[in-house]
Amino acid sequence: MHGWNLERERGRLENALMAGGLDFTATYMAVCEFHPLIQRHPGVIHSKTISALERVLEDSGFSSQTQSFSLYKEAADALASILVHGTAGPVADQAIAALKRIVGTATGGPQRASAEALGSLPISIRSPKIKENTIGDIPSVRWQEILEDNGITACDAPAVIGRSLVVTIDRENRLVIKLASVENPAQSIYGEAVWMEHLCSGGYAFPVRFNIPVAIKIDGSYLFRLKETPVSMCKARELDPQYYAIGFIAHKDYFTYPNDHGTKRRLTAEEFTEVMSRNACLLGKLASLGMIHSAPIPLFHNRVQRNRRADHGLYEWPRGGRLDRWLDSCCYPN
Repeated sequence: MHGWNLERERGRLENALMAGGLDFTATYMAVCEFHPLIQRHPGVIHSKTISALERVLEDSGFSSQTQSFSLYKEAADALASILVHGTAGPVADQAIAALKRIVGTATGGPQRASAEALGSLPISIRSPKIKENTIGDIPSVRWQEILEDNGITACDAPAVIGRSLVVTIDRENRLVIKLASVENPAQSIYGEAVWMEHLCSGGYAFPVRFNIPVAIKIDGSYLFRLKETPVSMCKARELDPQYYAIGFIAHKDYFTYPNDHGTKRRLTAEEFTEVMSRNACLLGKLASLGMIHSAPIPLFHNRVQRNRRADHGLYEWPRGGRLDRWLDSCCYPN
């Protein structure tokens, strides 16, 4: 197709979508025609194309249609195609800005379609290189020795929270001794301490408050074995019988959860909004740096069927669906 014909075809589709008045089928067909044009001739796309596709996503007139999501998905995918098949520049910037705007302001099908389109874009994020040294001789230590070796004066008796021993050391901080379990063995909690050290010393800047715990060492090792616990740990589930542990200094809010039902610990509506917004921001910021939190991943997989399905139990929803073990995941939403 000659350049003049390409311009005319693009203009025809843009004008049809911008003018409005098309029924659902005609709108869908017009949006679908943009795809081969974008994929084969990305250079012909310009600012008005973005506006026409964004108008489809902003138009709520088709939201009651049974197949409305198909239309929104086609429009959002067309915008994403501009980013994939085009070149960097003002048009690409406008396309991604349009998708972000819809995600931030729309609801329902347009928002979901735009979010999925953004999520489908290729990324070049590289995870940081974290060196976890081979675990050698693991030192054994008593509770009182941990305090003395780190110059810590406990302000109260140690409390058991989950499988951690927690003691207050000043108005803002707590000492936490986290023990390994059958589900999270020694190597796993050792990795947590290594990540703490990396985040504290990696020179990262975060846009919101982020109280990163500071790992402590016993005889030069993040991982150690607690000779005995200062209080009974019978409530902790399936602890490693060797009492392998890591220790760290955490902010007093470390064990504060946004869904705590206790009257004295319940958050106000404003506090709840701040907590959820801040943590969503941190989750996204860390992901953009190549640090993906693994805890949410099992939620989106059917663990019972993961060995019997080609997708390893991955849930794919044509509409809203369930999460695996969602109620358990709500117990400690930190």
